Amino acid sequence: MFRAVIRGTVKDAAGAAISGASVELRQTYNGAFDKTTEKTTGGNGAFSFDADRTRSVLTFSADGY
Repeated sequence: MFRAVIRGTVKDAAGAAISGASVELRQTYNGAFDKTTEKTTGGNGAFSFDADRTRSVLTFSADGY
């Protein structure tokens, strides 16, 4: 089975970390998205997911952006 850690930092256009941003990870194994996990960034804008599917899509959103 596929396994990976996806991590990063959500930043604005000026490079400042965005606290409280929503980060959604949608994963698929057989073509249809079958697993969704959502997290909120901390004060430093950081997020981390454990991915166990072969295809993943990240979606970011934050108020004011």
